[in-house]
Amino acid sequence: MAYPDNSRALNDDHLQPPEEHPTFGILDAKVDWMEKWGNKPVLQILVDRVFNVSEFRYDLIEDKNTDLYFAQLDGQVSYFVHNRLDTTGFGGRTYRLDPAELDRVEPYIIKGPWSGRSSIMNNTFEHSMEVSLIHDIKGFKRGYTFFSCAATIPMIIEAFDLIHMNTGVAFALSFREDDNEKRYEIVQMDISGDKPIPIFKGDTPKTYELIGLYDDYDKMQDDDRQPSELQENQDFAQDNELSNGGYDIL
Repeated sequence: MAYPDNSRALNDDHLQPPEEHPTFGILDAKVDWMEKWGNKPVLQILVDRVFNVSEFRYDLIEDKNTDLYFAQLDGQVSYFVHNRLDTTGFGGRTYRLDPAELDRVEPYIIKGPWSGRSSIMNNTFEHSMEVSLIHDIKGFKRGYTFFSCAATIPMIIEAFDLIHMNTGVAFALSFREDDNEKRYEIVQMDISGDKPIPIFKGDTPKTYELIGLYDDYDKMQDDDRQPSELQENQDFAQDNELSNGGYDIL
């Protein structure tokens, strides 16, 4: 069977990605399950380079008192929440953000924005999730000195794909909506049986959906839908296929 997207078969015959599939500069990846802590699992990605704020081009959504700035570059995501009534974020530091709008020449100058979080930005912009990025292989191996960043869902799935190819361990994303936020969480997939079973760290949500195939996510974006509008509790694997794919950068 041909695999035009990023899906992988569980056997060794289909472990090579399509030649033209984007790699997002990913060199290696791993998941820190945060065994000794109460935190959610964190995806750590070794990339060829971590982009700086000055390299992004930001879209702007303006509201009465709060402005949202969002940018994406090769899967890496940067965003700010600027509350004009409270400019004490990042110690009151002033940021110069280049605009994505082609007709705008002047940069956005904002003082004291806040970092925000992906689950809030997902209400307005392309979906993303917090990850840890690093471009130093020694730092990646020792497990610290990462940049706290965010990445698009396709980049995260690509990282999962590489992890599965290298280690045989399968991960996916669970998605749910609550409190007006769109949240993603890393789950490990038990693939020992006939049907993959998600393993959550902590309590399993009452309702959630699994995101793990590029074609499902791309279809959702093309149709301007959110995961909740896909088939409820969609299977992570079909036909025995499995897709697993500082300096302030935020």
